[in-house]
Amino acid sequence: PVTARYSLILNGKKIAGGSKEFSIQPGFTADWDITLEIPTGQQEDRVTGEFILSSFVQDTEVFREVKKIAVVRPDAVPVPQVEPGKIAVWDTQGAAKQHLQQRGIAFLPCDSLESLPDSSQVLIIGADTLHGRITTDPVWQELARSGKRIIVLDQALPLHYQALGTGMEPSGYVGRIAHIENPAHPVLLGIEAIDLSTWNNDHVLYRNPLEKTGDGVLSLIQCDDKLAYTALGERRIGQGTLLFSQLLMGEKLGSNATAKRLFDNMLNYALSYTPPDKQTVLAAAPNSA
Repeated sequence: PVTARYSLILNGKKIAGGSKEFSIQPGFTADWDITLEIPTGQQEDRVTGEFILSSFVQDTEVFREVKKIAVVRPDAVPVPQVEPGKIAVWDTQGAAKQHLQQRGIAFLPCDSLESLPDSSQVLIIGADTLHGRITTDPVWQELARSGKRIIVLDQALPLHYQALGTGMEPSGYVGRIAHIENPAHPVLLGIEAIDLSTWNNDHVLYRNPLEKTGDGVLSLIQCDDKLAYTALGERRIGQGTLLFSQLLMGEKLGSNATAKRLFDNMLNYALSYTPPDKQTVLAAAPNSA
C-alpha cells in the first residue's frame, strides 16, 4: 500500500492536512479529491504559502511535490465613489453588472452604443457581448478620442483592426498561463506572477488573445507562442483610453479573486484616467529649414 499525505501551509503555519492509504497496482493511478477550507477574516491583501503532497511506502518517502499558493482578498481594492450616470454598462451575460451591484457601485445599463448615456465617462462591455461588424468598427476609436474610458472584457471575437486602430489580429489560442509585461501599470496593482496560472474550474486563463504588432497598444499581460500575444492591453487615443482583456475575467468574475481584483483595478484606473502630457520634439540639422 501507498500512503499519501498533504499539508496546507499559510504564513508559515499549518492550516490543514490529511492522509489516505491506497492499494495501487504498478502502472495504475487513483484519484483523491481534497477539499480545503481557507480561514476567513484575512486582514492582509495577500497571504502566501505552500501546498505539499507526498507519498510513502513503509514510512519511506517516495514522492514529494510543493506548490506555491497565494490567498488573495477579493475585496482589497477600494470601492470608488461614483456619481450616478458616470458608468454605463453593456453586458448581455450579466457578470459585470452583478459584480458592480455587489460592490454598491452605481451604473446605468445600456443595450447598444446608440443607447449610451451622454453623462457616462466610463463604458464597460461585458463578456461575449459584441458580435459581428461592431468588433472592427472605428466607432470605438471615436469614443475614446472624445474622452470615454472603455473597458472591454473577454469576447469570442475581440475588438481588432479599425476598432483599435492597429493591425492586431485575434488568434484562436487558449491558454492556462500568462505573464506580466508592464508590472508598474496601475491595472496590475497587487497582481503577481502566481496569479496568472490555471484559473479555477477548467484551469483556462485566456482565450483568443491578440497578436502584438507594436503600433500603439500597450501590452500589460503577454502570453502564448514566443509571448507574442496580448491577453490584456491598453490603447490610448486622444483624450480617452480603451482597456481590452481576453483573460476570462467576465466568465470567472463571480468565482476568481484575481479576476475580481483586475476588474476593480481597471475600473479605478478608468475613473481616474487623465491623458498623459505629450511634447513634440524636432531634431534637425542647422539651416535645414
